[in-house]
Amino acid sequence: MKNIQQNEIDNISYLPKFVDAHAETMASSATLFYTDFDLYDPLTLDMTTSADVARLLMLKAHNNICLVVDGDEKVLGLVGLDDVSDQTITACLDKNIRRDAVTLGDVMVIKKSIQGLDIKDVEHADIKTVIEHLVSHGQQYCLVVDPVKNIIRGVFSAKEISKKLGVDINIQDPSSFYKVFAS
Repeated sequence: MKNIQQNEIDNISYLPKFVDAHAETMASSATLFYTDFDLYDPLTLDMTTSADVARLLMLKAHNNICLVVDGDEKVLGLVGLDDVSDQTITACLDKNIRRDAVTLGDVMVIKKSIQGLDIKDVEHADIKTVIEHLVSHGQQYCLVVDPVKNIIRGVFSAKEISKKLGVDINIQDPSSFYKVFAS
């Protein structure tokens, strides 16, 4: 066994300055920005899971996104941490739903309302193109799909892209104007 010399650290007080030599830009490949389910096992929870429980599980697993599934493991939608926040759950309470009865089915973004991008297109796109797609469709999330294999390959999150690039991505729900006047 080799000996490792121990050093006194009283005079050592500073951390190195991190310089990311591979900092992503708007021209970076879109493949660097989506959560690839071939590489990362997604967190999946049943739609009947309590929103409060889901938030705790997401925080514990360090996942900002969770896929919502039915009893047959078919994807029904997804939730982000914002979707299971106290504010969102409180909004459900205003609809006469008890807090402990608010489930992922009540707060999820349904699959039908989420855009899907073909993995082949994603592999040849830059992230600016994906951001423009998210913004123009008023989407916080976008699934990456493989239509040949009939599988969901991953997910883009505007919030995660924003963090990685260090830029604000302003997503406006295109139907918000309608919602204001419909109420």
